[in-house]
Amino acid sequence: FFFLTYSINMMMEGDVDTHSHPSDEMMNVISCLGDNSGDYDMNRMQHPHHMQQHPGHVKLEPNYSHMGNQGQGGVYYGNQPNVYFQQGHGGNYPPQSPNPSSPHPSMHGGHPSMHHPIPSPSHGGSVPPSPGPMDSKPYNPVNLSELSTLNTAGLLEKIYCLQRSQKDDLNKIRQYQKQVMHNPSKQSFDSLDQQHRQMKEQIDTEVKALQRLYTQVILQPPEIHRLLLLVQELKIQQTQLELFHQELHQLAQPHGPTRCIATLVVSQEPFPMVITKGKQLDDDPVVVQLLCGANVEFQSFSQMKVAMVWENHQSKANNQKNIDCDTQTVDAFNRVAKWHLKFLNGTRKNSVTLRFGMQVQVSQPNGAVTVTVESHSTRPFIVITNECQWEESEGTLLKKDAFGEQAEIPWPQFANVLQRHFLRATRQDSVTPARSLSQTDFDYIHSKFFGGQGTIVPKAYASFWTWFGKTIKKLRYQRHILPLWQTGLIHGFLSREAVYEVLRDQDPGTFLVRFSERHSGQFAVAYRIDAATNDCVRHYLVQPDDTSGNRKTLPDFLSEQAPLRYLLQIGTEDENGIKVYNKFLKDSVLESYLSKRNTLPPAVGYDSDIISYRSHMVSMDKEVLDAE
Repeated sequence: FFFLTYSINMMMEGDVDTHSHPSDEMMNVISCLGDNSGDYDMNRMQHPHHMQQHPGHVKLEPNYSHMGNQGQGGVYYGNQPNVYFQQGHGGNYPPQSPNPSSPHPSMHGGHPSMHHPIPSPSHGGSVPPSPGPMDSKPYNPVNLSELSTLNTAGLLEKIYCLQRSQKDDLNKIRQYQKQVMHNPSKQSFDSLDQQHRQMKEQIDTEVKALQRLYTQVILQPPEIHRLLLLVQELKIQQTQLELFHQELHQLAQPHGPTRCIATLVVSQEPFPMVITKGKQLDDDPVVVQLLCGANVEFQSFSQMKVAMVWENHQSKANNQKNIDCDTQTVDAFNRVAKWHLKFLNGTRKNSVTLRFGMQVQVSQPNGAVTVTVESHSTRPFIVITNECQWEESEGTLLKKDAFGEQAEIPWPQFANVLQRHFLRATRQDSVTPARSLSQTDFDYIHSKFFGGQGTIVPKAYASFWTWFGKTIKKLRYQRHILPLWQTGLIHGFLSREAVYEVLRDQDPGTFLVRFSERHSGQFAVAYRIDAATNDCVRHYLVQPDDTSGNRKTLPDFLSEQAPLRYLLQIGTEDENGIKVYNKFLKDSVLESYLSKRNTLPPAVGYDSDIISYRSHMVSMDKEVLDAE
């Protein structure tokens, strides 16, 4: 079985670390929160009439890269007020099971034998009637081989339907489990335990099917987006299911403390990405959601706090504030906080992550207690202070996203990761991009830089990024280049042999623009001349002096070259995957990109132009720098 990046490959194993310690970074920032600062009265929300709904649904975006190697946000158990802060950096938090040799029950094995009678509720008040059998249809798990028979669209639709059904089933489990926690019996315990295990098995199968698809098939951008969205939805379902399971198995420890079972999950994030210092992420929010067990009742909670975590533990010596507005009010009804982050300092081309934490006050049999919950780490990102840092920073994140800790990955997996990074680097929509990398582009990259091998290794990636990084930087930052690419006026990735096949049957003066193969970040102009068949296509390497920033752009240079008459535009691919080309008079398509120059009106007694002393124009062919 092939693993999806380090983003997905640990999704279903150890997703919730019940014994993890809060990070030092989060301990420092959470300790600044007061018990009463920004609190909300949750009593009305906890009334039975208001508790029939689980935390509000949040529109989720893909969250997949941190799962393999980052420390996970724990399911935190609190049994005394402020235990998080009393124990300090070296404290053993969360509290261990009363019997250290018997860890918390896991969903991966059989449930523990009932050494003690199932306890009755210890708190006073009216006792709800004992629950009957859970009203839900039995699971009919879909096996992996059955999902493997579906095509890409069918598989994504099937798992989407399963995920929606599981959402409804989790609502039923929540309602039933709340009754069971008040009036437990062995029959209700076993019924719920079986439901937990069957749903976990189903989610495991769905994630494996998505992993297999991601690593074996080069997907289209909408398919990549939907697949990663499904993975994130399933991850949150898995986390919620684990919370229910841990809460249920408290019944098997009747003499242990009553614990609050809750965690924060990052349900939407734009990372991995390179971010410019001081630019607020208005269109790319981070959304953090509070999840809890079925029987957890919050009385209040503080504002949420965010902390930056340096992956290589290299923080700045001084205590500079790195994040503007590092606290956020929590939506009390939906239990979410939305962050439009702005970073105040660069990270010196080092990747960093974020973690979130907050205090919650929870109702317990002996009174309310305050505990702290924390999220897992986000996917990595880098904050730059100028565009010169972008190329190296993006290369770092792409490599980390693609390989994680793996020594090699399948080519389709690398292509899918590359597509996502390319679309973000070129500021395109991830679902409906103007022009994504095509199958022809991938074939070119696969053959030229990876020798057509089925697996990709980090050493080969280094030479690839040396060329590709400079090319993408041109698309991202150089004036007019991105719209020329998106409209097909820059062909991009073509070998000299492919260029010859395209131009040999065209009229003299027809040309196209592509990326130079041997000069990374440079453009080459290939054009048809009136000559013998074997020498009818010539190549010109655009020199740095040919363009000079905003004063003279690539369209300006092309417009000035008289021998270049017809610009070849790449169109869509036909039903057989063959590219279709359109030919235009260059002035008709380049006019809107030409620089506006200030000119004086005609003056009496002056020539309107410089008269050439030569009897004929020097053809561009004599000035060709055929460096290709």
